[in-house]
Amino acid sequence: MTAYIIHYTKEKLFMLSAKGNSDAMYSIGYRYLEGIGGLPKNSLLATQWFKKAADAGNSNALKILEKLSPPSPVAPQAKIELPSQSKLEQSSNPNSNQEPNQAIDNDQPTVIQTPLASLMSEVTAQSYPEIHLPKTFSADSALSLFAYLMLLMWLIKRLLNKRNYKKITQYIARTDQHIDLLINKHLKTLALKYKQTIKQDDYGNIFYDQWEVAMEYFLTHVLAKQTDIKQLLDRETYFKNTNEKVFLKQKKLSKAQKNAFELYKRSPTRIGIKEKITQAVRHYQSIEAGTDYKEVNVDLLSPLAFEHYCADILSANGWKAHVTQASGDQGIDIIAQYANINVAFQCKKYSSAIGNQAVQQIIAGKQYIRADIAAVVSNAKYTHSAKQLASSTGVYLLHYSELKTFKDRLLQSAA
Repeated sequence: MTAYIIHYTKEKLFMLSAKGNSDAMYSIGYRYLEGIGGLPKNSLLATQWFKKAADAGNSNALKILEKLSPPSPVAPQAKIELPSQSKLEQSSNPNSNQEPNQAIDNDQPTVIQTPLASLMSEVTAQSYPEIHLPKTFSADSALSLFAYLMLLMWLIKRLLNKRNYKKITQYIARTDQHIDLLINKHLKTLALKYKQTIKQDDYGNIFYDQWEVAMEYFLTHVLAKQTDIKQLLDRETYFKNTNEKVFLKQKKLSKAQKNAFELYKRSPTRIGIKEKITQAVRHYQSIEAGTDYKEVNVDLLSPLAFEHYCADILSANGWKAHVTQASGDQGIDIIAQYANINVAFQCKKYSSAIGNQAVQQIIAGKQYIRADIAAVVSNAKYTHSAKQLASSTGVYLLHYSELKTFKDRLLQSAA
């Protein structure tokens, strides 16, 4: 057996044999003899290829031929001569004067292979090899093949879906990160809007209507100016106005439609973005309120910002505090509660000493909301007359630095 049987395909062997390679001829004959290497088992074709290889000088082919057709003990093997091309033409010509061929013995059929037929059989074997199913092929084998193909298709589909899922996940993560960056960029302004728009009535009910309006404005005029975030918001609007069941029942959904639906189902919604903004603002307020008052330059704060700063200090130290609206507050700037003690605060950011007027205003405010305690908070000192009035009416005069420990002072007085 030559190396061609192991290393070359049948197509390569046929190409080499056409160039006169005797080893390739021998290998083709061997494959026909054994039915291996993609060729069917055919002893007749094997003998023909062994004869070609032997004529080309291959000694192995000659040995195989001797085994396949050993010499007769009675008479030497007759040499079969193929008719020449001229004789074939004469036999095919009906006007030829040649005598008819002698009868051929039916017991010994002779196969005459013309050069043209031999060439055609060789080309056919190269171009259109026969396909033979294994002898053990059955209905069970067919079912196994079908199951294998279905499994292969499922694996391919799963890989494609996994790749698409990864792209969608990365896109959503980038968009969500972009939203966070814009919120952080405008967080200080959003926190101020939150303080200005949150309302609380005399019964402790908190109203967020104006804060919702402020967030919607931020969504429309800040976030939606970015292309990716605008696409996210438009996609949500489209699917909210479209019946989801009707959309999914469409017979043919394009890849873009499927991706748009997946993005819609997994992307942050308008409600989710608003919750993200609110949480960021509250976290920012808690950090700002927990900052030491010495780290803040109060002189640079506006009167309104000073009120919020004082409310943040109270909130950071366990109070429930909120800033009242600018109108109708009856002199009250902050309403705070701690351990069932209600306190009305008036905040005064002055460059000069605080007089009696601030004390009188907070007394009226305390009576108006029926608070337990009244206090004035300032960055400045108090006049002597203001201190006398406060002492006689039970009003606390505080520096804003005293707000951190003011609850302890009230609890000691109550005890």
